[in-house]
Amino acid sequence: MTNIALGQLSGGISPASLAMAYLDWMVHLGSSPGKQFQLAAKATRKAMRLGSYALTSAITGNAEPCIEPLHGDHRFDHPGWQRFPYNVIYQGFLLNQQWWHNATTDVRGISKHSQAAVSFIARQ
Repeated sequence: MTNIALGQLSGGISPASLAMAYLDWMVHLGSSPGKQFQLAAKATRKAMRLGSYALTSAITGNAEPCIEPLHGDHRFDHPGWQRFPYNVIYQGFLLNQQWWHNATTDVRGISKHSQAAVSFIARQ
């Protein structure tokens, strides 16, 4: 009965398997100061790009996007997303999505299975 309830609650994903994947990722990221520095630098650059974009967009109403959606991503196609403040929201979302992709991939030592699981969950 407990396994049935747990399966329904977790959408069929094993919580133990997911916990092991996150632990694998966290341990290897935690012992990779170079990757940590790279992620901190990327976060800083992305924040500066978004801040500049937001300021230009708020003042002029017309700013060149700092990031484009991935090919096939049509979530932000509606013209309303191109107007302030919604344009800043979607640009921030895309920058954050890209940062998490960088954080969950190419971590030295992590298993391919753990990397795939953590990267997939981060996109959800």
